[in-house]
Amino acid sequence: MKKFLLITFLACFAIIFPVMAQQTPEPTPIFPPNPEDIFAEGINWVLVESQSTIATPEPTESIPVCADQFPQQDTRRGQWHIVYNAEIEKVVVCFDETLATYDILPEGHGDWRVYGNPNNEWLIIIGRNFDGAGAYQIYSHHLATSQQNFLGEKRMSIDTAMGVDDWLTDTLGVMYSSIYNYSSPIVSYYRFDVTTPNSLEFVLSGGEFNRNLIKIDSPKRYIAFYSGGEFSNGHGNCSLVILDATGITYQEIGYECFPQATDELRPFYLHNESIIYYLVLDGEDDMIASLQRYDTRYLPDELIFPENLPFGEGLFWGEIEAILGVSPDEKQVAVILDDDNEFNYVYFRDYRDCLHYGETWRVAIIKPFYQLPEYEPGGILHHTEPIGVCSPSQVAWLDEETVVIQAYPVRYALLAENDGGFHFPNTPSSLRRISFEENGVNIAITTQQ
Repeated sequence: MKKFLLITFLACFAIIFPVMAQQTPEPTPIFPPNPEDIFAEGINWVLVESQSTIATPEPTESIPVCADQFPQQDTRRGQWHIVYNAEIEKVVVCFDETLATYDILPEGHGDWRVYGNPNNEWLIIIGRNFDGAGAYQIYSHHLATSQQNFLGEKRMSIDTAMGVDDWLTDTLGVMYSSIYNYSSPIVSYYRFDVTTPNSLEFVLSGGEFNRNLIKIDSPKRYIAFYSGGEFSNGHGNCSLVILDATGITYQEIGYECFPQATDELRPFYLHNESIIYYLVLDGEDDMIASLQRYDTRYLPDELIFPENLPFGEGLFWGEIEAILGVSPDEKQVAVILDDDNEFNYVYFRDYRDCLHYGETWRVAIIKPFYQLPEYEPGGILHHTEPIGVCSPSQVAWLDEETVVIQAYPVRYALLAENDGGFHFPNTPSSLRRISFEENGVNIAITTQQ
């Protein structure tokens, strides 16, 4: 039986196989087909409309760029650039709003930079003469008349950057220079007038990392606060240098101001971006500091009572080591008070100095004696025990009546009454919240051993 079935299967296979071998397989349809070929080739296609959609990006305005600008990283409109013009084989100035080019660069210089004044009627052109000292050459160029003025020259090292910092008016500008490869660069500022040849002149220094400088926008003004002997080994009076559209103002503040600028501190406390608080000593042996305030939006002779506090008026007096903070309404000031007849804060550089010199430092919240718009009695609202607070970063005002203080742990010497020796208690780190309410002071302290 099995043999019969096997013979039958082979016979059927022999009949079918030649038929299969003679058939030609149909070509695989290509998708999508050409619509004209669908019926011509007899292909049975079923076209189904897709439910998915592809978002088409909105057409965007093409922003013109100055060709061959190297590199054009500033994509704002209305900027000036240095480009290479292949037709005349020269470096020229290009305005990216119109793509107009100007062949106005003086010969013999390189490393060009160009700036437009606020109304783009004048250009400031800064080039470098690489022959000899590599001095910066500064020019102004009036586009309408092609008048070009040589404003000045600055001989500096190869690592010095120079450019336009801001404009006080349409024609009066401020230029900066900075040594950018040093660990603590000092920035200097110069005044110039685009209409006046040889008008570039040094005005003030911002100190290391611009710690001495305040810049405000209304009105446009630069204020440099020199705390005294920070630039020399000897003594130097504390003073202000103010630059604005009206000119340069020099204002002496006192015999000495502190703290002097350090790696961590500015020589003043800046409040609301324009008001500074600082400490003044009247003489070399003076152990009483005067807390003072200056609103930099006004020139010193514009501070007229009762609208403003007269310049140089004291707010509080005492052995104040440093200013830690000011409440939003300026009715309370946090300071470090001491009682050892020595100003130690001038030695402060970092956290370790705080632990060493701050053994008698107390944080005091004071109310200035002089309150605008009327006189009010002032004094000390609250003071702490000696705690490890030495930086404004450790004090924060939550609102006009609430301040939070973070203290480092401090180990200080305390004279024992029984044997005349010293013992060294440890003050742990703490976080305290002080609220000034109508019925008194509310204090909450959290410590960590």
